[in-house]
Amino acid sequence: MHNEFNETFAGWLPKSEYSRLLPLWKLAGFLTGALPALFGSKAVYATIEAVETFVNHHYAEQILAMARQIELRNLRQTLLDCQADEVAHRDEAAAACNSFSQSGWVLRAWCAMVGVGSKAAVSLIRHI
Repeated sequence: MHNEFNETFAGWLPKSEYSRLLPLWKLAGFLTGALPALFGSKAVYATIEAVETFVNHHYAEQILAMARQIELRNLRQTLLDCQADEVAHRDEAAAACNSFSQSGWVLRAWCAMVGVGSKAAVSLIRHI
C-alpha cells in the first residue's frame, strides 16, 4: 500500500509542499516497525494493529471534515478507499496477534505509546 499511497497522493501535493519533517517521519516509521521485530511476530502484529487503529481514526476525521465539500468528493473517496485498506490491515494483524488483550504490560504499553506518538506527530505537524 505504501507505494500506491505515494503514487496516489504525489500528484495532489507538489514536493515543495512536503513536510520539512518528512525525514523524521520516515525514521519514526522505520523504528516503529523495526523495534517490535526484535521481539517477535506478536509484537509486530500488535504494533500494526495499534498503528492502523490510529490511522483509521485519523482518516475518519479527515473524511468527516470533507463530507460537505462537493469539490473534494474525489479526494474523499480516495481517503475512504485508503481507510478501508488500513482497516483490513488492522483486522488481519489483530487476527494474527491472537488476543492482544492477553498480552503483557510491556507490549500493551508499547502499543499505547505508538498511539500517543502518532497523535502527537499529527498535532505537531498541524502547528508547523
